[in-house]
Amino acid sequence: MHWEDSIEPTEYTARTGKFGYYIKSRDEDGLSPFRFQIFSEDTPSRPILEIVSADFLENLNDSFRELYNLAKGAASGLSSKLTAEVLEAIERHRANPS
Repeated sequence: MHWEDSIEPTEYTARTGKFGYYIKSRDEDGLSPFRFQIFSEDTPSRPILEIVSADFLENLNDSFRELYNLAKGAASGLSSKLTAEVLEAIERHRANPS
């Protein structure tokens, strides 16, 4: 699944096959509650599922927080940049272990 930035800075979208996914920090602060939606390619303007996490659903908040952070990192390219930087550091250390 490839996450991308959406219109707002705290919104992220992804597509897989016939479905689209959307996650957003409801208050635009990167924290819970989160809004998560699933769309069908047949009805792209109307979600087939919408969940808004709430502060009293801690397990759900934790799951959506993890998904939100994953989407944010993937959309920014941070994950691949960080991986590349770590691999380069390992190679430098192998070449010069002092």
